[in-house]
Formats: sequence, structure tokens, C-alpha cells
Amino acid sequence: MNRVRLSLLIAAWVASATAARAADPLTAVFAGEVGRLDAGRGALTAELAALPVPAGADTGPHRGWHSAPLPSADTPAWVVVDLGRTWPVDRIGLVPASGEAETRGGPGYGFPVRFRVELADDPEFTNATAVGDFTATDLPNPGPLPVVADAGGRSGRYVRVTVTRAWPRQDDWIVALGEVTVLSGPRNVALGAKVRTSRGNRAVPTWDAQYLTDGRSLLGPPAGRDPSPSNGFLAAHSRTPGVEKWVEVDLGRAVPVDEVRLFPSRPTDFADSPGLGFPRRFRVEAAEGEAFAAPRPLFETARDDFPNPGDEVVSLPGDGRPARVVRVTATLLQDRGGLSSFGLAELQVWSGGANAALGKPVRASDVFANTQFPRWRPEYLVDGYNGRHRILDLPAWLDGLNRRRQVVDELAEVERAREAAARVAAGRAVWITAGLVGAAGLVAGGIVWRGRRTRRREVEALRARIASDLHDEVGSQLAGISLAAQLAAGGVTDPAGVRDRLEEIGQTARDATDAMRDIVWLLKSGPVTLPELIARLRETAATALRGTDHQFEAPGGSTGGPCRWSSPARSAWCSRRRWRTRSGTPGRRPCG
Repeated sequence: MNRVRLSLLIAAWVASATAARAADPLTAVFAGEVGRLDAGRGALTAELAALPVPAGADTGPHRGWHSAPLPSADTPAWVVVDLGRTWPVDRIGLVPASGEAETRGGPGYGFPVRFRVELADDPEFTNATAVGDFTATDLPNPGPLPVVADAGGRSGRYVRVTVTRAWPRQDDWIVALGEVTVLSGPRNVALGAKVRTSRGNRAVPTWDAQYLTDGRSLLGPPAGRDPSPSNGFLAAHSRTPGVEKWVEVDLGRAVPVDEVRLFPSRPTDFADSPGLGFPRRFRVEAAEGEAFAAPRPLFETARDDFPNPGDEVVSLPGDGRPARVVRVTATLLQDRGGLSSFGLAELQVWSGGANAALGKPVRASDVFANTQFPRWRPEYLVDGYNGRHRILDLPAWLDGLNRRRQVVDELAEVERAREAAARVAAGRAVWITAGLVGAAGLVAGGIVWRGRRTRRREVEALRARIASDLHDEVGSQLAGISLAAQLAAGGVTDPAGVRDRLEEIGQTARDATDAMRDIVWLLKSGPVTLPELIARLRETAATALRGTDHQFEAPGGSTGGPCRWSSPARSAWCSRRRWRTRSGTPGRRPCG
């Protein structure tokens, strides 16, 4: 049994060691695809870390356009944006909407599963050009990220989005979009454009077709990931909101004004207040001379207060005429509970595809001055930051967000492929490991079989030796007893002779008894302890030295551990002891 247990332990060790050594080869051979997918996943993750992130901005009550419930997923629906005139269009971006939780809301609510984007010069789209076709397969829900169609600079006035497969709601199908962005160079020429739709579901102030071009969406401002070192410009505080305050940028020379963008402030060293200081009413003016003489209006709020834009950029169209100075005048300040203020994070003046205001001199009616808040300074109005991050050009920002959506989808696909490859690799590894364990089992079986065979040989040899001992020792002694008894019974008349024969018979019987005792001791199971061995030596010495004065000494013999003799060794010792006893030669110490 000890050999069997030892063999099983060896087999288990061989299996575990083999499996451990085989782990890396198995990974290399069978999990190579997993390794390649892991490398791809790492590259995509690194790319994702450098791409812009949508702000998830609060769009206020305006969520975008929502269709009426559709009777089936394949019921067509469309939306058309009229840009007002023909533009060279570079990109068309569809921004998802966000719905209420009870209608499976969240970013991506109602985004069409299949659709195409077309550009045309006539409202009937008789000669339409398809610039984006997403009708071949179902598009994964983009969440808060836009889907961008590359128009490649083609000219057109009308943009149409035709939905060929709607979004499944709970018991019906719908379509919803948060914003349609049409870029011509760095400008979104769809801002404020007219919109018409099929199957509209007007629910003001939440859903309406015109909310598709109001400039408010989940994406927030066009900003990257570099942190801002500043908050922007802040005028001195006023106790009443009716005080006029202004700030202006000197462009250095007169340039055509195509667009003015106002970025609301959201400081990091104040309480988090999106749109802090954005005026409730204001006007934007431009003048060709440095002295700001004879300014012309570009924009002015109506009698109603301008809604706080939060994080969203306020884009105002220019008139295309030259101007050197652009001024923003707040006619009604933002009231912050008895303390009125006027502030902006950034002011941009776009001319010919570039921001002409970047880094230019800034002048103001007055300035907030407080050394405890050094992130407010007039020059920070044109430093290229919106108070939180660096401002990006619209094309780069939209492309970055679109790429982010693609990378997210690719990562999901890689993760699915990796899980499948890992299952295949794990299955193969299980089979290989099972084969290795089986081989180890065969090795263990061979060890057990060899051990048993050796054990059988030892047992056969022991049996032969016992038979020889019985024949040579006990058999001869019994024959001697029989012969002596016959002689005593058959003609010995002398009493002294009878006595000698009887003594011979008694001695022979005692020798036979000793031989049997040796054989029994030989067959004893388990190890022989040292006291038992010493006792056996004492008996042997007494037998060998019978009739001779002697003294037997065994220091430390009363205690001690086992003297581990195998059965063959004990048998050989017994044979030597008996031969030497018969020959009259004193026995030697058998252990040690």
C-alpha cells in the first residue's frame, strides 16, 4: 500500500509539474489568438484615452425631434434640414437624444437602427447624392456619441435622413434625434435651419423638429481633454442686474466676420455653476475702426431673457462684412441672489475658417479683481480654453467623437471575439491537460505494476527461503528426533544410553523450537525496534555460548527507535546465526 500511495503521489506531482510547464506553451500554441486580441484591445484602449469625451451636457427642456409611434420597424420616416442656401458640406453629424427612464431612455434613445443620409439642391431630392449609407446592417446604439457621414465637400442646400429601420421601444417603434450638425469648413451651417419631418410628434418644450438645429445636444462644447489654466473673463460685480457692462476684442485689422461664438464660463475655483455670469440680455456689435466708432449690430436679444446656455456654445452668424473690433454688451446681468455679474469663458470671431480673436488684446468696461481668484483675467477671454478644457475646432472634435464611437464598437467586438477564443483555448487546454494527466496516470500505473511485480518476486524468494529453512532446519531436526527415538526404542538397554538419547532428543527439539521461533520472528510485520533486536541478540549469545561463562553488554539497549531491517535481511541473519550456532562459532552483532 505504501508503494501504491507513493506512486499516486508521484503521478500527481508529474501531472501538476507538467501542466505548469505546459501553461506557457499552451498559451502560445492554443491561445495565440487571445494574445493577438489582447494586443489589439490594448491599442484601442490607448487610442480611446486620447479621444475627446462627450460632456453629457444638460440640454434643458429641449431634447430634439421625436417621431410618432410607428406601426412596424420597417415603416419609413424621414427628416429634412434646409440650410437656407447652398453650402459645400464636409460632414453631417447625427447626435443622439436622451429619453425618459420610463421609456427605456438614456443616451441613444430612439436612434435609428438603419438609415441613409442624402444631400440635394432641391427640396424634392430628385438628384440627391447619398453621403452616408447605414442600411446594410443594424448599427449598434451609439449612446451619447454622434454618427458622422463624410460628404466630401459636395454642395447642397437640403439634408435628408431617411430611416429604414426604426428603434424598438416597449410595444412599438420610434425614431428620435437630438441634433443634426452640418459642417462647412469649421462652421455648423445647420444652426437655426428650418426642419420638416414625416410622422412628427410635437411635444413642446421637450420634442419638436426645430430642436434639431438649436445647437443644444448631449455632446456639450467642442472641447478636448487638456485641462484649462483659466476661467475666462469676469466683470466687476454689481448690486443690481440692470447695469450695462461690456467686453471687446481688437482683431488687429478688419476681417470679414462669418460667425461669433460665445463660450459660457464654468469655473473650477467657484461652486460648480454652468453658465456663470452669462447675461440674460445682451447684444453683439462690430466696428471697422479701432475706436469702435459707428458699430453695427450682429445680434441682440429680444424682450425675453436669453436662456442660460449652461455648457453649450452660443453661435451667432456674422454678416460677412469687415470688422476690427467685436464687442459684447450685457444689458441685463445674471442675478445671483443680490450679486449680479457678467462673465464669459471664451469669445471667438471666425473669419475665413480661422478664429481671428485668438490671443488678441481685450478691453472691458471694468474687471473683477480679486487675488484669491487669479483664474479670471481679461486676456483669458481669448486663450483658447472654455474654463475646463482646451477648445477644439468643430471638424476635429466631431471626427474625434465619431472615432470614439467606432473604437467603443471595435472594443466590444474584440471583447466578444476574445471571449470566444478564450473558450476555444480553454477547451483545447483541457484536452491537452487531460492527455498529460492520462499519460501521468499510465506512468503511475507502470510504477505500481513494477512495484507489485518486485514485491511478488520478494515474496516468492521469501517463501523459497522459508521452505529451505523448514527443510534444512526443522526437517533435519525432526528426522534426528525420529532416528534417536527409534534407537532408544529399538535396542538400547543401557539406561545411561537411553538417557543420552533422550537428552539428544530434547536438545534437537529445542533447536527445532528455536528454528521455528526464528521463522516466526522473520515473518513478523513492521519494523524491529532496537530493544527487540538486543533481546534477540541476547538469546542468540546465550545459545551460542551455552556452557561458557560470558557477559552480554548492550549500552543504551533499553530504549531506541526501530532498526529497519527488511524481511530478506532478517532471514539472512537468521541463517547465519543458526549456521554459526551449529558450528560453535560465536555470532556477530547483526545490526549496526
